[in-house]
Amino acid sequence: MKHILFNQAAFGALSHALKRENVEIITFPDFFGEGPIHRLLTEKGFLDRMKWLQEAYRFDKKMSEQYVVLFHDALACVQQIKEGEQVIVWTCENAAEQFGLRLVSHLLSGKKCSISVCNTYFPMLYFHEDEHTQYDIRHSGDVSPSQMKRMLKLNLLDPLTEDELVLLQAEALQLMEGHSIVRTWFRGRIIEDDESRDDQEIIRYASDMQSEYGIDNFYNAVRLIGHVLGWSEHDINDTWIDYRLRMLIKKGVFASIGHLREMRSYQVRLNTSQDK
Repeated sequence: MKHILFNQAAFGALSHALKRENVEIITFPDFFGEGPIHRLLTEKGFLDRMKWLQEAYRFDKKMSEQYVVLFHDALACVQQIKEGEQVIVWTCENAAEQFGLRLVSHLLSGKKCSISVCNTYFPMLYFHEDEHTQYDIRHSGDVSPSQMKRMLKLNLLDPLTEDELVLLQAEALQLMEGHSIVRTWFRGRIIEDDESRDDQEIIRYASDMQSEYGIDNFYNAVRLIGHVLGWSEHDINDTWIDYRLRMLIKKGVFASIGHLREMRSYQVRLNTSQDK
């Protein structure tokens, strides 16, 4: 039995849940929702992705080395899966994990494996269906080890049919021919989105904060990043919001003071000309 995930927090939870069981857990690194994936499985495609992560997400040497090792180790482990093995792919209702599902489907093409999918979003709704509020998760990292164990015990898995597998494989190839920097999960599909997708949300929350702090006053960038992260309808991370905020500073939408190298080391405010 092989388990495959695309979220580091989820990997930790599943490892804890299955620590006494004889299974192999394979994890790909995070951030499949952002950054180039054009011809990702080629040397040039992967190097282009790493260059973007180093520049946009400010990966240092250690982070870059860890990402490279994690990606290639996961790739090798999937490619070594034998004919007829049982595979469970963990995903959720977001572009990053859904692309991961498609990538693995492509990597396993030609092998007659028994592939099942656990989309953690739906079991979590089922677990909380008697409560008064809907329990929406953004990614599998929101699931606890005990909840993962329960999903497996109740067999809340969807076996992939041959037709579904062929469709996922085709979508993987199509996405890896695209040139988008950010992808959005929308109504069951991965959409190649515009890089500025979240910019207006950042500006909107900044306008609210400017009313609180005063039009000419600066405030910690990390506070704005936290607001956007907490209320976004997309599964995004603080690194992506920080990147877009720095791009808006570069365009003159925001003014800043401090060092942009770390999100906690600079302050921002909307440029007065933007508010007029």
